[in-house]
Amino acid sequence: MRRPIRFLLFIIGSVFSCYAEAQERSVDYVLGNADRVIENSQYNLFSVIDTRDDTTQLGFTLTGAFNRLALVVPETDIKQQLSEFFSSAVNPSNAAKGELIVQIREWQFSESSKRTTEFGFCNLRLSFYANKTDNYFLLGTLTKRVSVSKMDVSKAIKEAVKEQLNIYVGTILKATAGFGIPYSYNQLKKIEQYEKDEVPIYSGAEWVDGLYLNFNSFKTQKPDLKIEVRLLDEKISKVNFYDKQGRLRKWSGKPHYAIVYDGKPFIYTETGYYPIKRVDRDFQFAGLMPSVGNASSISFGIMFGLVGVFITPTAREWYLVEIDHLDGNFNYKRYANHQD
Repeated sequence: MRRPIRFLLFIIGSVFSCYAEAQERSVDYVLGNADRVIENSQYNLFSVIDTRDDTTQLGFTLTGAFNRLALVVPETDIKQQLSEFFSSAVNPSNAAKGELIVQIREWQFSESSKRTTEFGFCNLRLSFYANKTDNYFLLGTLTKRVSVSKMDVSKAIKEAVKEQLNIYVGTILKATAGFGIPYSYNQLKKIEQYEKDEVPIYSGAEWVDGLYLNFNSFKTQKPDLKIEVRLLDEKISKVNFYDKQGRLRKWSGKPHYAIVYDGKPFIYTETGYYPIKRVDRDFQFAGLMPSVGNASSISFGIMFGLVGVFITPTAREWYLVEIDHLDGNFNYKRYANHQD
């Protein structure tokens, strides 16, 4: 008689355990009001559009004693929360009549843990437009790769993101539309295409041989140093550069962004150089990169595209990586191999 009772208790316990775990598979997100009020704002109306591919979630977090993965799913629509955030930053008694459009292009939380330390990350990209009779003038784009490291990181990363918004709100609420090209509402959904039109490497510029210290010089194809390169088995084995006196010297592995040799671009990483390939209007490379670790089904589809989501920071795996067209950061696309 005891065995059936024990079995029944086990079944009941399992059901409640599964139910509790299912409840933890998503967590709420509350942005709250701004921490400052801006006097004489240029705007008193705020509209938000969300042009992300997946508008149902804001990434993932770790919950419970066993750090189970859960999606961040706001109970109150993030568009409404963001609109209320900007409204709370305005003094309505002296704000000018104007409409600010906020475009959510990227908003992805992620977390990882290593022993007693947790790491929190968020990729945030918001664009801001002044609405002038249904013509939208770009005022600026906020791009932040926010990261924190603490014992309990879930609250800290959300506070860090809000702090970035509090800092930026003072700038954007004072900004006025200049003489830029106006966009239509439908064009806002394709803003990335128009941004790439303004970047030389995306608009057909020829590759210029040389060493590039940062993404800015690379995207404009204005090399910082003239170089000579030695190849071994069609791979870059040695890079020499010409100093100000015209002497050829060895480049001793100092951090830089990329090189172009014989009209071919190569990205630089801690594990070496990898050829950059153009795919449609994007630039990608396959490289041995810091590992994101073993991803479960809930995290695998959303952790790629996040910078810094490294469950095992010292491990290395092959990934297909896409270069961000605005800041040059690396966005993981999928697992890869050296032949990709």
